[in-house]
Amino acid sequence: MSHWNQHARQWRKIGPPLRPQAEDLDFLTHSIVNQPRFTQKPPDILLLGVTPEITGLPWPPGSRLLAVDQSEAMIREVWSPHPTILSNAVRGKWCQLPTDNHSFDLIVGDGCMTLMDAEQGMLRFISELRRVLRPGGHLALRLFVRPDVPESPGQVFTELEQNRIGNFHIFKWRLLMALHGTLQEGVTVSQAPDCWRQFVADDDRISICTGWEKTTIVTLEAYRNSTARYYFPTLGEARAILSRYLIEERICTPSYELGDRCPTVIYRCP
Repeated sequence: MSHWNQHARQWRKIGPPLRPQAEDLDFLTHSIVNQPRFTQKPPDILLLGVTPEITGLPWPPGSRLLAVDQSEAMIREVWSPHPTILSNAVRGKWCQLPTDNHSFDLIVGDGCMTLMDAEQGMLRFISELRRVLRPGGHLALRLFVRPDVPESPGQVFTELEQNRIGNFHIFKWRLLMALHGTLQEGVTVSQAPDCWRQFVADDDRISICTGWEKTTIVTLEAYRNSTARYYFPTLGEARAILSRYLIEERICTPSYELGDRCPTVIYRCP
């Protein structure tokens, strides 16, 4: 089973911060959804992926939303149309979007840059988003960024043993970032279950110690034997890439655990 087929099957087991939280959604609502100009002309929205929390935002009446995801399984298992606006999901690549130039007033995505192929892939991605954005349109992305001073895997597992990590998904993201090389190198996701086995001999003991359900812990196995590679820029690296094509307007760093590594940025198309 492919990495994304497995990801789609386990979607409901994926928790914060891998999915946007109320704080992230409130920021999007106040910053981009409730723009006064949309009372006169409802926006055309491009959603990168099929994140239900973003699809379900209180978009203005008359808005049109197109979701693009390259995984047929994600569309089949996760996509849910908006109840009151015209919305549709199609299969496509984010660096080769199946849309015309200047088609959208808003582009929104969650964690998208992590899936791009290092710096050059991220630059191609942002260039393509600028192509389909209308002048004055906005891009809102929640980023997953690694810290400027990296942790070691040992540090992460020490905090795990001390029950100082809020949930398994926070642990998983911290571990992948600790295993990350340079932005050019990224991290192969299969390193995570291998590293887990180096440090953890008994899943039951960790489950009892942390209160995490074993069914959640085994989601790490979705990464085993996967060739997928993630790239976590630092915030500075991400801002430099975005600013090559767009104008920075706002950054929101949420207050939840690991929120400092999950900022939402808003950029405007010149």
